Amino acid sequence: MTRAGRLEFFTCELGIWLLAPLTLMAALGALSTLIPSTEQVSMVFWALWYIVAYALHIVLIVRRFHDLGRSGWSFFWLMVPLVNIYFILVLLGSPSTPENKWGAPPPSKVLWFGGKR
Repeated sequence: MTRAGRLEFFTCELGIWLLAPLTLMAALGALSTLIPSTEQVSMVFWALWYIVAYALHIVLIVRRFHDLGRSGWSFFWLMVPLVNIYFILVLLGSPSTPENKWGAPPPSKVLWFGGKR
């Protein structure tokens, strides 16, 4: 699948930048009770985490731009100060477009709390 809807984009971003780091902090906290000097180990885990998280973030943003009918290269607009605010709002607020050159829109799925996307 090369497209990501609003809900998928939002929930994945939430997972990447909020939930996963909390899990990593809990794991490193448990590790620190077993190994007294974990500062260097902790720094390595955080560095690896940010490399993986940023790669996932880029893939997700490109998929969301494809869902909006835009090129994945639009990702680079997110690196321009102030312009990036506009594009984040576009990514979060714009509805999916009908079928485009990146395929059909993501299918509607029923969520665990009963809503649909």
